[in-house]
Amino acid sequence: MPVLGSAAAMMWCDIEPEADIEFEEWHNREHIIERVSIPGFMRGSRWKAVDGRPTYFVMYEFAEHGVFSSDVYMERLNNPSDWTRKMNPKIHNMTRSACNVVSSLGIGHGPFMVTFRFSPNAGRQENLHTWLRDSALPALAAEPGVNAVHFLQYKAAEGIEPTWEEKTRGGDGDADWVLLVNGAELKTVTTAIDKVADMKAMEANGATDIVRGEYGIRLSVQETEMP
Repeated sequence: MPVLGSAAAMMWCDIEPEADIEFEEWHNREHIIERVSIPGFMRGSRWKAVDGRPTYFVMYEFAEHGVFSSDVYMERLNNPSDWTRKMNPKIHNMTRSACNVVSSLGIGHGPFMVTFRFSPNAGRQENLHTWLRDSALPALAAEPGVNAVHFLQYKAAEGIEPTWEEKTRGGDGDADWVLLVNGAELKTVTTAIDKVADMKAMEANGATDIVRGEYGIRLSVQETEMP
């Protein structure tokens, strides 16, 4: 399924092991509902690592990039609920970025997502951008077992000071460029990536600092499901 809207906020993080069960309950019963109820939020989803870290990948799809700095969203980040105040210090190694959608291809929303975070090498931005948009994504989307592929690029939200949530976590990292590959079976998704756009291919076309993760869906909620 194409990304809903023209922008998305994506987060990768770890949770203190003893807080993992409560984290999922908090996110299921309060946090994702609170977020998707904000005007301009179109869908929220939470994914858990099949293996390795970061433990969680969370994605919120926006109508447009300005939602990331909207007054309503800032108010929630700076005036969290009691449950959020309890859980936020247990979240570590947070990478959090608001990105514009460059390209989004496919139909459906499968249970597995492979994520890539990376940056372009100096002087190779245009080459990498063109390869991803015009070659890698269409080829991946055509592979058996791949439901959807998405390419997003970070865009800073201007004039935003660190919020209570970010300061409590000790500061968040940024994801520069992001590639997402979604499908019904993890094996078919990884096979498609190995054929079309593995790390060697990405590096050859100008990508650096590549971080790969494999995740399974835990929850997905759209704005139309809100009371």
